[in-house]
Amino acid sequence: MKHRAIRDLNQLSDNDLFYEIAIGLNKIYENCCELSESSKHLFENNNYRASNIIYSIANEEAAKYIILIDTLRCPRKNKKSITKQLAKFNDHMAKGVYAKLCGWSVSTYKELCSYIEGELDQYYLDGPMDIDWIFRNSIISNREEAFYVDYVQYDDEGHEWLAPKSNDTLGKSAYFTISPIISLVKALHNIGIENIESIKLFSDFWRTFEITDNTHIQELYDANLECLNILDDKDLLVATEEDQYSLVIKSLPFPLYNKDMKEKKISIQSLKNAQNDWCPEY
Repeated sequence: MKHRAIRDLNQLSDNDLFYEIAIGLNKIYENCCELSESSKHLFENNNYRASNIIYSIANEEAAKYIILIDTLRCPRKNKKSITKQLAKFNDHMAKGVYAKLCGWSVSTYKELCSYIEGELDQYYLDGPMDIDWIFRNSIISNREEAFYVDYVQYDDEGHEWLAPKSNDTLGKSAYFTISPIISLVKALHNIGIENIESIKLFSDFWRTFEITDNTHIQELYDANLECLNILDDKDLLVATEEDQYSLVIKSLPFPLYNKDMKEKKISIQSLKNAQNDWCPEY
């Protein structure tokens, strides 16, 4: 058995691709919902650490759903772009970016890409003066620090054992919340996007959608609405709460099949040099 064979989807004909993605979307949806409900149950029973771990996995599963949605939106003539998009399916950084960006407010495609770039650095500087300490990439570190115990070095200030946050610390939140990306996945499922005929029309529409750096968020909203109207004209939309349609229109992000989401290698020494060269502005 060959695991992580997601890129093999690019070898299929359109009809077979749509068929396989329809199955995959539904399986991801079911797993995402099951994990989310389990996380909520653990949270309500004060098992916050386990809840936090499962919640992280649920968000990664939701990200895989939107990664497949973007695969459908990618023009088929560019096989290289589709292969790169499918590779995000098993990449922790890409899944983390997708999970975060569904909660962002942006004006243009260019602005969204700029925000994504800010999430990709392997290491970065931050602190009261913006250069005080060197941190590891927040998407990767937040994920691993929720799961594992590790022995870490803080710059030149010694070492320490780092463990996932305790139940007492994690339990300070008053209630359990569903993330924007999980809400989006549920809405897409509820309106019937996983139907094979819906997928065909959805893909046909988005493959011809032209996007530039200056494409405005309102143009995206209009395109999302137009796509839903096309599905509705064919009686493919599932009757559901009105807010589910609105959520898809306002929350389905710009297509990101052309946006690289690999971690950018950053030299720690270059950051130390930046710290040494820094002068306050008065």
